[in-house]
Amino acid sequence: MLLWLVLCALLPASSADLELSSRVSGDVVVFTLAARTRGYIAVGFSLNGRLPGSDILVGWVDDSSGEGRILDCHGVEGRSSPQKDSTQNYKLLKAKQNETHTVIKVSRPWDTCDRKGDVVLVNDTMRLIWTVSEEDPRRFGWDAIEWSGPKSFHIGSSIHQEDLVGHKFWDVIAQDFTLPTDKPSFHWCKIYKVPQLSKKHHIIGYKPIVEDGHSALVAKMVFYECLGGPQFEVFGSHPGAPCHDTHTPKEWTACHTPVIVWATGSQGQLLPQHIGLPMAEGEGKSTYFMLEIHYDNPAMQRVRDNSGLRLFYSSELRKYDSSILATGITPTGVHIIPPKQIKFMSRAYCDNQCTNLMFPETGIKIVSVGFHTHSAGRQVRLRHIREGKELQIIAEDKNFDPGYQQPKKLPEEIIVLPGDDLVTECSYTTLNRTRLTLGGHAVKEEICMAYLLYYPRTALASCTSMTPVDFFFQTFGIKAFYNQNMEEVEKILLKQSEKRPAKHPKPPTQSLFFRFSEKQGFNIDVKKPYINLENDEENIFSDLIIEKPEEFQNRSFMSHLKDLPWSETLFTQRVEEIFNQGKFRTFCRLQDSTPAMPSGIYNFPNVSFINSTRSYSSCRKERGDGSFYDNSSGKANCSLYLVFVAAIFYHIFAY
Repeated sequence: MLLWLVLCALLPASSADLELSSRVSGDVVVFTLAARTRGYIAVGFSLNGRLPGSDILVGWVDDSSGEGRILDCHGVEGRSSPQKDSTQNYKLLKAKQNETHTVIKVSRPWDTCDRKGDVVLVNDTMRLIWTVSEEDPRRFGWDAIEWSGPKSFHIGSSIHQEDLVGHKFWDVIAQDFTLPTDKPSFHWCKIYKVPQLSKKHHIIGYKPIVEDGHSALVAKMVFYECLGGPQFEVFGSHPGAPCHDTHTPKEWTACHTPVIVWATGSQGQLLPQHIGLPMAEGEGKSTYFMLEIHYDNPAMQRVRDNSGLRLFYSSELRKYDSSILATGITPTGVHIIPPKQIKFMSRAYCDNQCTNLMFPETGIKIVSVGFHTHSAGRQVRLRHIREGKELQIIAEDKNFDPGYQQPKKLPEEIIVLPGDDLVTECSYTTLNRTRLTLGGHAVKEEICMAYLLYYPRTALASCTSMTPVDFFFQTFGIKAFYNQNMEEVEKILLKQSEKRPAKHPKPPTQSLFFRFSEKQGFNIDVKKPYINLENDEENIFSDLIIEKPEEFQNRSFMSHLKDLPWSETLFTQRVEEIFNQGKFRTFCRLQDSTPAMPSGIYNFPNVSFINSTRSYSSCRKERGDGSFYDNSSGKANCSLYLVFVAAIFYHIFAY
């Protein structure tokens, strides 16, 4: 069965624009290159974006004979010109040229098994370099070449602009919105009513509208469906408001179901022919929508913006109504990522109770997955568990680029049945950071989400999880805070409220310093004077003052966190293991943002994970591409938890 995966991007080359598209047929990828030139086109594929080691294809139409020519080459250190491979693994399928353009169509296996110049093509994010020349290659060698790029891309996830020609579109934009100058990170929302339509239509695709020069400001856009009717009519002329503010109209909380999720670098998405996102379905249903734009404005400049989305729609209804399911880690401060880490993994759990309640008997079919992290994200994965056994990994990207968050179209649709578990994993690199990174919506914070495009549509909007608050604080030895019980702290974290709890008036009196020895583990020294480490940055943990145990009393929790030995590999590995294999508080929410079922706390299932997705290669064993994460199986049991706590807080408190 042939599955066409389309990728199209206009890439600013040195002398002309280049259009690259691809399709996949089994273990073969077909590339089509088109550029405004009568010379040659060269593209290089790699995982790191560097010329040395890149797999380079050069194609042209000979001016004398009119015949197509291709070369299979690779990049060499210290040279700008490509070197011809000893084995030619690209196959020329078509070549044509007119007065202005050249088009080259070729094929090659995902893995040629050629280790002397070819790169293994993968379904992860790859990097592309390119150049376009006005002349055919010279017979006796190359001139110095100036390459453009690198640019991240997926083999198969974006759209051809011509596929949208002739379709009606609806632009939802910010309309001269002026960014606030007192907030470096800001979420703006506005309500929209669909164009006047006499019957139900389907949204079949979208692309971003980012104002020139504002690509660094617009970090993310989410288009939500609003459940309700006449009460939204009054907001048609509303200029918009902060999304999570006390002055935001309370009716807007009914706009909870994501319909479109766009993030940095994405070129948009074209839905398959058999599914569509409903609009103008009837009074109060698929009629009102809310656009949320997340602006990242660290310089807090005064900027007027007109960015948004262009939605393409059709009156020719598809067979199925589709929707977006958001799954991942609920953005709160209990999601922590230590500094100076090569790789630190965080995990989210969508439990089988939620899917059993909300999915139809025949299940749902996932079409594509859009992963979302902030700048520290490096690897992402969506796992699929059924009756305690992991099935084929739904989607992953071991070479994730936070600056290119294009939804990944799956090679084959994946069926998720009621009672299945979904596990979202994000791996972060923080080598250049000196402070802890907390979870949250701001760009300086981190997030781990997967947005699943699926059909048939259900009433489920999100299935997320977080570390239970008491489990989180107990892991770090904390039993109680002044003036706040754990239930109140959890509410504050979930709301991410700007109102802070009052600080306890008694000043801190001591600081704890940890020493590590192989024989004794972690020991604590309480004799050194207190050093305030938290004045440079405030957050909710800075205002939580520890009451119990006495050894940590009168210190802020943030200061306590900063004193922990994050540079010790054993310590960070245990923290990672406990949070990823321990307890999860799960949330199963409907389209109107209300709970589909009460929030529950679950132990992570005892499951053995696999570490690979579908391979297109017959020589994968030779490739040796390694495992995804170091810690990827099993469940944190009580003995492991107690050993960890005892190792750090020995002689301080009894868990």
